[in-house]
Amino acid sequence: MNEVVQNLNVISRAKNYNQFLYQLLQPYLQGDVFEIGSGIGNLTIPVLQSQRITSITCLEPEEDCRNILHQKLIQQPTPFEILPGYFPEQAPNHKKFDVIFSYNVLEHIQNDFQAILTSYQLLKPNGILFIYVPACQWIYGPMDAKLCHYRRYSKQNLRQKLRQAKFHILKIRYYNFVGFWGWLITNKIFKNEDPNPKQVVAYDKYIFPIQNKVEKHLEPPFGQNLVAIAQKII
Repeated sequence: MNEVVQNLNVISRAKNYNQFLYQLLQPYLQGDVFEIGSGIGNLTIPVLQSQRITSITCLEPEEDCRNILHQKLIQQPTPFEILPGYFPEQAPNHKKFDVIFSYNVLEHIQNDFQAILTSYQLLKPNGILFIYVPACQWIYGPMDAKLCHYRRYSKQNLRQKLRQAKFHILKIRYYNFVGFWGWLITNKIFKNEDPNPKQVVAYDKYIFPIQNKVEKHLEPPFGQNLVAIAQKII
């Protein structure tokens, strides 16, 4: 099995985590939606089932992922298209979007500012850009390198790039405080290169729900991940 598909299958088993990711995006969903790096559709399917969207365009470079994604999307009534390619080089130029979102994609793009700038150009007036990325460069380790991460983010550097691209920032904050320490130990200290499926499921079942309840009311000072929501105001 393709290693990318294998890793995405592991993540798909984290039901609480994936539900949390969707809930972050859900209030902003509407109209024509563009997903950068759809993978096997872990988040695409719940997004497609939102009654407020009219279409979804998916960009995905991995053929195996696109094939799996297509089999899932043909069962849904909402219009969709799946495009091959990398962002921003193969960005769709045939339409504008109300919402553009990506989960753990921007860190794979060498020229991430160009990706943010292209997103701005693809959005309709008042459109929303939603970005979810790994945070804290000082826990970058072997797993990041194997996953082809160019970087991890801080509030400061992501905020600067969004503002430079003329975005108005609605929200930027850290999440997953416990996950930060897990990543530090398994990836940075013990130098593990691959996610452990049993650990992922156990963390999702026993730890993440408690952490999520706390972080709904209290933002951690740092975390494993960073969320930014920005708007193109014209």
